[in-house]
Amino acid sequence: MIQVRKSNSRSVMFQIVVAIMSLVLALPGICQTSAKHWTSPFVEAQKFLLAIYPDLAGKQYLMDAETYASLEVDWVSVPPFEIQIGPAARGHMDLIPDAKGTVHRVERKPVLTASFQFDRENTLESASVRSAELTLYPKSDRMRSVVDAHQNWSDEQISSALKRAGAKFGPDEREALLEVIPLKALEPFIGTFHVDSAEFRLRHQQKPESLAELYWVVLGHSEMADGRQIRWQLLFEPFDGKLTRVDSDREDRTP
Repeated sequence: MIQVRKSNSRSVMFQIVVAIMSLVLALPGICQTSAKHWTSPFVEAQKFLLAIYPDLAGKQYLMDAETYASLEVDWVSVPPFEIQIGPAARGHMDLIPDAKGTVHRVERKPVLTASFQFDRENTLESASVRSAELTLYPKSDRMRSVVDAHQNWSDEQISSALKRAGAKFGPDEREALLEVIPLKALEPFIGTFHVDSAEFRLRHQQKPESLAELYWVVLGHSEMADGRQIRWQLLFEPFDGKLTRVDSDREDRTP
């Protein structure tokens, strides 16, 4: 379903909102035989999510995608888009009566949200994922609040607090983190990845107060199937070592 709606921006941009519900991309319900003969950024995003987060499979979730761009500009590729994964379509409301019989409209929340960008060859450029169900952010968000509230903590105190909170991949667990990078699952999307460096980000120093970061930054490079060389930045949360973001360095691509 494609809807055209007028933007509120000064440029009076028209937005094209692509609701992929017409494809009914229930995970993992898309026909595998057709997927072998047809691909698109949305299909690649579906494959990426199932490969990197296999816990999503087998639950009959729906995949809902949305994108927008100027109506009057030639598109050379699909614009960046957002995906929601959950038991119902975006904006679905359940009608739930309370003890007095009053019916309340309750929106079903997605179990995962993600943003993607692909180039004109459907090669992944970036992906960012948030999920309360997969504990990708809630634990880290809580720890960031704790660290921000203790501006006088040393790096060692932050590391100890992370360990007490259950983080398996704190600043001292570099080798353990490198062992859980899903290299095989990532290979179809970013090629054979080679790690160049791995750094745990504790705090962003700024005035008047620093901000807790608490994630791993893994830099590396890969060679794609077509011979292009690409550098990548991968981000991982410290509790379960889950991948939360992928970014490519477009300037490092070779023709």
